[in-house]
Amino acid sequence: MVKGDTPTPIRTLAEAQRDHFLHALRQSGGVVAGRNGAAVRLGLARTTLLYRMHKLGIAQAKAVRVGNAAGWSDLGNPVCVTCPTQDLT
Repeated sequence: MVKGDTPTPIRTLAEAQRDHFLHALRQSGGVVAGRNGAAVRLGLARTTLLYRMHKLGIAQAKAVRVGNAAGWSDLGNPVCVTCPTQDLT
């Protein structure tokens, strides 16, 4: 160590991994799975990433799709909630 240098704090592996996961999640827009998800970016299986996120205290934000944007035209009808193309006649 050179005189006058201030020591940098040492990060733990968990801290480094948490930061890396958060960066990948930001890049993927919060998406964990899929072709452009954080798991693919990190080279991990979706379930492995979810397990490690839970272990590191990273909460998974839940995306809520609204109305026609997701192809659900009638969310007010409880019968059609599970199958938007269901014909009830």
